[in-house]
Parts: sequence; C-alpha cells; structure tokens
Amino acid sequence: MFLIQGRFIVGNKEFEDAFSDRVLFEAWQQYLISSNKDVPETWTETAISDLRATCVAENAKFSKEIRKLNSGGKKMTKPILGRAIAQRVNPEELPETLSSLIELLK
Repeated sequence: MFLIQGRFIVGNKEFEDAFSDRVLFEAWQQYLISSNKDVPETWTETAISDLRATCVAENAKFSKEIRKLNSGGKKMTKPILGRAIAQRVNPEELPETLSSLIELLK
C-alpha cells in the first residue's frame, strides 16, 4: 500500500487488479445470477487470468478490458463491480494492502 498525495494505492494500477482472478470471477458471476442474468461464456477465471497477464504485458487498463469478458451480461461499472466484490469477498481474501488500509481507518 502506498500513500501518494493523500491517496492510497491498493492495486498495481487499479482497484480491480488487487483482487484474485477467482474473487473477480465469482463476485461478478454471483452478481449476474442474483440479477437473473446469464453468465457470458467468456466470463471465466482462466479468461480473467489471461486478460490480466495481457494487460500487464501491454500496459493496458485491466478495468476497461475486463468489461469485454462480460459481453452480453449486465452492464459492468466500477461501482457495481466494487459492490459485487464487497458482497463476495471474505476477510481472508482481501489483499494485504486493503486490509492494512481498513485497519488504518478504524
């Protein structure tokens, strides 16, 4: 975790990249199911992992590219994905940097 000009940096580049592929996959999958939407065939843990590696190699925005894996699903925005992650993630699955930030805020 880094503090730069009053901002905490949680992920490598973005909030989403701080979470594991499994957490991202399961959080959005559960969100779609609870919204009575089909989970796109492109939304898989392997696809998320491959996309993450590509984004790192090409210095691309993971948060923008991950939306493409949700083609045909319910609209994905950062706030909606953040809420889906919050509803799914267990405390032991939180990235260490985010756990440290939460502790500082207590």
